[in-house]
Amino acid sequence: LIDRAGFDPGLTQTWQSKFEPVESLDSFSACDFVIESVIEDLTSKRKVFDQIEEFIGPEVPVGSNTSAIPITQLQQNRKNPDRFVGMHWAEPAHATRFLDLIRGAHTSEQTFEKAAALAKRLGKEPSLVQKDVPGFIFNCIGYAMYLVFGRAHVCTPVTVRSLVRA
Repeated sequence: LIDRAGFDPGLTQTWQSKFEPVESLDSFSACDFVIESVIEDLTSKRKVFDQIEEFIGPEVPVGSNTSAIPITQLQQNRKNPDRFVGMHWAEPAHATRFLDLIRGAHTSEQTFEKAAALAKRLGKEPSLVQKDVPGFIFNCIGYAMYLVFGRAHVCTPVTVRSLVRA
């Protein structure tokens, strides 16, 4: 973040003072944006959302760091489905500039705008995915490249990876 987003280099020395471990989710009540990042399992994510929703305000956006679960499916049975947005981070997240932001069927424009603003603040160049499609954009591009180049033995997966690393 220091290199890509222009954050103060002193953060390498002071980040621990800004990190606050918590023992309960009631600390989430002070958050103005929550990003969930648990195992890629619908039931697990729903359990976390159930818990988070007990502590955050109705206007607080919730980003799900999912790789393939449809955002519209994650919005089902939520108290405020309009505040849920997909945030698919390319790996390694700290070193890449790419981030899919995925609009579910109920994602509000305000939530989408807040997610895009946060992504830019973190030094990302968000891809604004306007339709909830399987695999989102980054995965679809990656799968296509590996299928076309890898299966045809045009080049190795390492070569494909190096082509998109820039």
